[in-house]
Amino acid sequence: MNRLQAISDKLSNEVWRYAIIVGLASTPFTIILYWQSYPDFSHPISPVFFAGVLVGYISNKQDMDTRQIGKRTGLVAAVPVLWPFFDLLVFISGFSQPTWFSGFQVMAIILMSIVITVVSVLIGMIGAILGDWLAGKMGNYSLMKGQFAT
Repeated sequence: MNRLQAISDKLSNEVWRYAIIVGLASTPFTIILYWQSYPDFSHPISPVFFAGVLVGYISNKQDMDTRQIGKRTGLVAAVPVLWPFFDLLVFISGFSQPTWFSGFQVMAIILMSIVITVVSVLIGMIGAILGDWLAGKMGNYSLMKGQFAT
């Protein structure tokens, strides 16, 4: 019961809520760009960056920690990395090769997945910092009676 309560508390936290929503919203764009990169299969970072910019803008308006929400958004947006990870594990299991070499390949895949996840977290944080900066530069302009007021 305590674990469920801890998960519920994290999901009720505003920072995690925005990070999960925006990070998962960027996932379809990441998958589409991943498919379009065939046969190279590169991990696109632009959806993660723009998700970071969006949560950075939101964090400025909601008085949240920009770096934390950017890191968490990047972490959630790295979920598509798991798809090729499992695909490669299945592919490697079909080879007839020494066990030590399969183990080496699995460790290399795990290492690369960790590196890609860390890069995604950093890109999300950089995007959030930029989004926070943009929100500060734009100010709180609102349209009131046909005039812009600050």
